[in-house]
Amino acid sequence: MSALISSPHLHSGDSVRSTMITVILALAPASFVSVYLFGWLGVLVIGTSIGGCMGLEWISLRMMGRSTAAVGDGSAALTGLFLALTLPPTTSWWMVLIGCFMAIMLAKQVYGGLGFNLFNPALAARVILQPASHRFEGVVNGLPKIPVRYIQLQMLNHPGRSYLLKRTVQAGLPPDH
Repeated sequence: MSALISSPHLHSGDSVRSTMITVILALAPASFVSVYLFGWLGVLVIGTSIGGCMGLEWISLRMMGRSTAAVGDGSAALTGLFLALTLPPTTSWWMVLIGCFMAIMLAKQVYGGLGFNLFNPALAARVILQPASHRFEGVVNGLPKIPVRYIQLQMLNHPGRSYLLKRTVQAGLPPDH
């Protein structure tokens, strides 16, 4: 007779912390590109999101009487990074914190914490935030208007990148939206 056990069924022996750090390192190139393209706006969104998620994770664990050592496992930081990389760089700091609250408190801790959540917390928060702000409106071909303009200006301001600008325009993106 076989016993019914919950996932994961195969274990690699890696700790949660090492797995989270590996994923964070895998997202480092995308984070660097975000900071390169959007400057301090990218830094602000990424920093606010990671800090907000870690702070709210600590608060939620404290409120539930659990050990706050779980904040150091990297899952809240990864949730913050995922959330930040899905948000436009022009998102207000308070909207980022609302997203952090939704990700940690509503999509993660309500279901029991790491490994028990029904949905990816960062993406659940992004879906909830989608209609909440006018900053998410005005999408042209799947890309927010301001970043497209900013990316094109960045390409114009750097020699050797005219090829990328030409390809962007040929792809059907409006040159000034």
